[in-house]
Amino acid sequence: DKRSLKTVLSETDNTVILLPYTDSTLEKMELLVSKTIFHCTSDDILALMLKSDKVWYESWLTKSGRSDVHLSEWTEEPTKDAFSGEVFSNSRTLTCHFDKSVYNSDPSAAGVLATQHQTQCCRYDSENSALIWTMTTSVEGMAFADCWKTHVRWVISQVEEDAVQVKVGYSFEEVKQCMMSAQLRNSALKEAKDRQIQLLGSFRTSLLSDIESRHRKHPALEAVETSVIGAVDQVRRWVRLYPDHMLRDDPEWDPIFKDFRKKLKLIEHTLRHTGKQVARDVVQEEARHIFLELEQIRASLEEVVATMGDAGETVHTLEEANRFTPEKPKPS
Repeated sequence: DKRSLKTVLSETDNTVILLPYTDSTLEKMELLVSKTIFHCTSDDILALMLKSDKVWYESWLTKSGRSDVHLSEWTEEPTKDAFSGEVFSNSRTLTCHFDKSVYNSDPSAAGVLATQHQTQCCRYDSENSALIWTMTTSVEGMAFADCWKTHVRWVISQVEEDAVQVKVGYSFEEVKQCMMSAQLRNSALKEAKDRQIQLLGSFRTSLLSDIESRHRKHPALEAVETSVIGAVDQVRRWVRLYPDHMLRDDPEWDPIFKDFRKKLKLIEHTLRHTGKQVARDVVQEEARHIFLELEQIRASLEEVVATMGDAGETVHTLEEANRFTPEKPKPS
């Protein structure tokens, strides 16, 4: 379905619905695992897979029993996937060693290393907000290694505004017949399923960690926000000294306070909607605008404060205003 992940509008309640993504190649494979990951989007997946995934992926390979890992960088040369025949925009290769006992129950195989070769392809379907990641694996250094290879396909698609679904498909390819075909097929399937479940768990952990680190506010921005929030709170204290009812009979100053409230809302809006990852120069520019607004508010309040006080007393500065508390009206 070419419309797969495009949004549609429900005619009954105007609810936005994400149509499910259908991958025709995945439907031809054995489904190993399907899982929904919340609090992320397809953009987060893309950022992890094509920009910063090498560290976590190499770490997972090592922790899961692979040694002497050599993982190349993603290349942007068109590459044909060995299973589906599709042309992918990104590819890389993996070579590593593993214990032969993974595929061989013979006790003598324990501790003996074999070599794994893998070609990975990846592409992002922007129309459907889906990412496809494939792995074609072959081995050498063990009996009947030239008789088979495996294909794994990850289909990661956005199913809600803040959730993605991961489906992992698997296929065993018999390159040439051998008497151990059934045993190899069974052991390869078990190994693939166990590893893909482990990989998905590591992928989820790394994804959410990557999202948190990318969305963490710039330290300079946090410093600015702390300072500005303190200034805004101080301005609020100034305003509370002169409630609205004290100005309703004074049309001369009412526009100034209306203007103040607009500026205060503007500052608060700026604080709430400042970008998650902001360069230092942008932070400083934001701070300059915010403090300029505060100075304008301060100037307006100085004018008001200079004409107001308790029982006609003139209060000339905001510092004095901070010490001035209007008397509460006595009950009649």
